[in-house]
Amino acid sequence: MEPFWSVVKTGAALAIVLGLIGLAAWLAKRFLPAHWSVAGSSQMVRVLSRAPLGVGREVIVIEVSGARLVVGVTASQVTLLARFEGDVLHSEHVGPLAVITNKEA
Repeated sequence: MEPFWSVVKTGAALAIVLGLIGLAAWLAKRFLPAHWSVAGSSQMVRVLSRAPLGVGREVIVIEVSGARLVVGVTASQVTLLARFEGDVLHSEHVGPLAVITNKEA
């Protein structure tokens, strides 16, 4: 009967330790500032929108230090497709594309 209780004690101790680790992780994620956490969002780079194009390919609109960029992303590279300057969208390949207005009609 002694080996049975030894296994039960070891299992209970392991469960308590794992529970404490999980509780510490939850508390850190909940209460620590975002710049301290690994998964926190960066203030320099924000993903504004993304659109999948197929397996492993997507177009993403990001904001970097106030500049808005349109990038194409694959498994092996990231390509700058266009950038916004004010209300004008500039393509890296053909120049200004369109004037975008935010005014209501």
